[in-house]
Amino acid sequence: MIAVALLVAMSCVALVLDQLWINAAQIELTTSAETAALAAARVLAGDHLLSGALDDDAVLARARERAQYIAGQNRAAGTPVELNADANRDIRFGRLVVHQYSGRTRFVATDRSPNTVAVIAHKTRSRNNPVALFLRGLTHVGAADVIRTAQATLDNRLIGLRPFSGSPVPALPIAILKSHSDAARTDTWDTQIEGRAGQDQFTFDAETGLVHGGADGIPEIILTAATRRDRSIQSNVRLVDLGTELRIGGLMRQIAFGWNTDDLASYGGQLSIHSNAMVSDSSDTFPESIRDRLASMTGQCRICLLYTERERTGGGDQSGASDIVVAGVAAGRVMSVRAQPNDTCEIVFQPGVLTTRTAVVFDRGSNSGNDEPARNRYVYNMRLTR
Repeated sequence: MIAVALLVAMSCVALVLDQLWINAAQIELTTSAETAALAAARVLAGDHLLSGALDDDAVLARARERAQYIAGQNRAAGTPVELNADANRDIRFGRLVVHQYSGRTRFVATDRSPNTVAVIAHKTRSRNNPVALFLRGLTHVGAADVIRTAQATLDNRLIGLRPFSGSPVPALPIAILKSHSDAARTDTWDTQIEGRAGQDQFTFDAETGLVHGGADGIPEIILTAATRRDRSIQSNVRLVDLGTELRIGGLMRQIAFGWNTDDLASYGGQLSIHSNAMVSDSSDTFPESIRDRLASMTGQCRICLLYTERERTGGGDQSGASDIVVAGVAAGRVMSVRAQPNDTCEIVFQPGVLTTRTAVVFDRGSNSGNDEPARNRYVYNMRLTR
């Protein structure tokens, strides 16, 4: 009787241990699938969208390769996670479609301009990599099959930017002139970037994070700013006051780390982006310390604001401060900062594509009654959707 009781007790312990081991493997495999899906989605939202350097097939091949690599850096049940990168196997691309009548969202596979990556991670006997169990001699079960899936979706229907605790908006406190009523002004974002009239002198290497000379198919805009208070200088970029009152220390912090929850407290914690959404104090004077801090950010993709003609309050003041009307949001990189002999500095800025969970996107349920916004070419929200 004692032997039977011990056998029963040991069998119960074996079952508990095996179940805990399976549960742990499920969590690890889920994490692996999620990180792989996010990594692949990030490849989809790359600078190739602005340069047209890669076709869809090449982008999807890179995304599969990235997902497979990231999954392999994770372990489940003590062994690396392996994904089959062949087409339509463990890494699949598509779009999320909302059913017209039921309102339910489903994944529709497509290789043409997908915005969603689905990853299926296997630890199964059919793949020869099952989850091995501990006390197979007692339970007579040697291994268990575990399968986990994850989806990551990109959305660029941008309506705002909202920082989280410990996760600031990856943005610079600058605004670039979007357009101007004077047709002679060609130093605008619409002309130089959207109209592709800007020079193409620099290349960003995503592998090394370095900036090199040479064309990459993405035009740049040269931003001109005064280094001292001189109202005669025609600038096309301004420092904006988002919770800093244009103090040097606050601006330097935002250049380094972005906008935090305190910076946007006066906006209700979220900067809403739509036509004429916000009028902000600004300055066209870039002190040397600000110029040097921007130079230290070379190659880092960050969000920036776009503005239209500024309307000076009371004719402006001697500090160069005035109001601007925010007309949109873009993202890009400082490629070069050059001091000029006429008390100005030139900042070469190249647009880029950035993904961040601080991007607030349109939701038909919570934004009912509002029109769906135009899609932003530069800023995407990336999130797990399954």
